[in-house]
Amino acid sequence: FIPSHAQCAAGSGVGRVDRQRVGASPIGAAQPPNPFVGTWVINPAKSTYEGVPRKTQSTRTIDTHGEGRIVATHRRLIEPDDEGVSHWVGNLFGEEFPEYSRTRGNNTGNMVSIRPVNAHVWNVTFKNQRGQIVLTDVWTVSPDGKTLTIDRKGTPGQGPPNHSVEVYDNDGFSRPKAATAK
Repeated sequence: FIPSHAQCAAGSGVGRVDRQRVGASPIGAAQPPNPFVGTWVINPAKSTYEGVPRKTQSTRTIDTHGEGRIVATHRRLIEPDDEGVSHWVGNLFGEEFPEYSRTRGNNTGNMVSIRPVNAHVWNVTFKNQRGQIVLTDVWTVSPDGKTLTIDRKGTPGQGPPNHSVEVYDNDGFSRPKAATAK
């Protein structure tokens, strides 16, 4: 059970347990670094694609954005001319939040939700505007923090299901460090 953000904000005991589960600490306490935070660059040689075009370039940046919140940007290129930049700001409490893209302007795209399994594994779901699940991901950061693997199953509204396993290398730039209490 993962409580809603409202339950966590209300200060219920359930919310405190959830904060411990997702790696957030009480305000002012030292916090361990979130292993997902960083800049991740796709390794095309280690990535596999079935029923979906191969990405030739892809960079994901994940950062913290306040208590229990994260911001992520994704830049991708699929040959020959399919490119895109998307971003979202959301939480680790399983609530849905909108994904935006430069090509859509202020119009939202998919709705995203993240359910942490543990400190190194997230279940990430993308729903289209009709509320249908179109992507089901398992994001896993290796124990050494050097690799992010996204195991993605697509169930598009049109066309057959697809599957990809994208392997990203942490570029090592500005890797997170444990925060200290003030």
